[in-house]
Amino acid sequence: MGSQSKRQKKGDRKRTDQLGQSSRRIAQANEDRLRLHRQRYAEEQSERIASSSSQHVASGSQRGIRRKVIEMVDKLKSLSGESVEYESKVHRMMDIV
Repeated sequence: MGSQSKRQKKGDRKRTDQLGQSSRRIAQANEDRLRLHRQRYAEEQSERIASSSSQHVASGSQRGIRRKVIEMVDKLKSLSGESVEYESKVHRMMDIV
């Protein structure tokens, strides 16, 4: 009788470990999906800023636009984290302005 309860405890522990592993995998997948979503959003925003700022530069009010671009770049940096591709887009935007 004692060995049966030990076996059951071992089985319960094994199931708990498996549940823990699957929940960790799900959590990691959710983090990856969220990171990808933030990166895509930041890229879309930077493209919008680049296209709108180039139109505004043609119209003439550079100082306000440069300030707005810098504010948006700061906002995007906080959203997207550290991304090499993102950084190159930011530099390209700043060159336009």
